[in-house]
Amino acid sequence: MWLQTAAAVVAVHLHYCEQLGNRIASTPLLLFWLATVLLALMRLRTAVLMDLVETQPAAVVANTLFMLAALATMALECQPKPHGLYQLPDDDGDYVELKSPEDRANVFSRWTFTWLTPLLEQGLRKPLQMADVWDLSRQYQPDVATAEFQRNWQAEQQRSDPSLFRATMRTYGAAWMLGGFYKLVKDLAAILNPILLSRLIGFVSTYHTPAAEPIENGYFYAISMFVVASVQTLTFQQYWVQNQR
Repeated sequence: MWLQTAAAVVAVHLHYCEQLGNRIASTPLLLFWLATVLLALMRLRTAVLMDLVETQPAAVVANTLFMLAALATMALECQPKPHGLYQLPDDDGDYVELKSPEDRANVFSRWTFTWLTPLLEQGLRKPLQMADVWDLSRQYQPDVATAEFQRNWQAEQQRSDPSLFRATMRTYGAAWMLGGFYKLVKDLAAILNPILLSRLIGFVSTYHTPAAEPIENGYFYAISMFVVASVQTLTFQQYWVQNQR
């Protein structure tokens, strides 16, 4: 408990430090708060099952308050930061205002594409025009990608054995590997879901029999199927987007 409290204090301090220095909500901090909420929920479930609510009410209340505080902190951090507050340096060292909402989207917004919501709502109200669509994120603009590849290729030409493959991998390798990671997770989720479905069918078929599994197993199978299906959908979407870029 003391270790978790110390971690929360450090996380709050990091929030304060990065608030005006980063245009995007910190991914490690958001994932930390998400993990904190999930762990607090597990502790709360254990406390209820072991009847700690009556024997140790102070600990249960403290855990609940800590969970609510972590959830509130994560929700506040997910809020978009002001449009013109953060700027990005260009190649010449000058600072330019960020225009694409993707540049300011946090990790959850990128996973679920909620940063596209304003554009979709505008398209629902009226036909979209070119003036309604923002510029591409800087790293995806053709001139930026071309200049990066040219730098890597010129560096290769200084070697005794220049390789177009190495230059291409330095330019696009990280994006390709990230897409491959998403595809791997998606395929693993596709394999896992039928296994969970088989377990759930087995649980239902033996229900109200001497060989019946505990009711908690049924909830676990059902919730796990939902989580795995959600992960499969999210990773497939990210894999497709990564390939299109």
